[in-house]
Amino acid sequence: MIEYPTTQDAIQQAIVTVTDQDVAWPVLSRICRSLGWKLQDMESGQTFG
Repeated sequence: MIEYPTTQDAIQQAIVTVTDQDVAWPVLSRICRSLGWKLQDMESGQTFG
């Protein structure tokens, strides 16, 4: 699930909830790489991308 603010014109950040990390990680990695986005683990603070 992806949550993002609907009151702003440009999306600056979104929250992604993952239920199956083995399936989600390759997809999220590809999206971040192709769009130049960064992904941050909210629990560890580690940033990817």
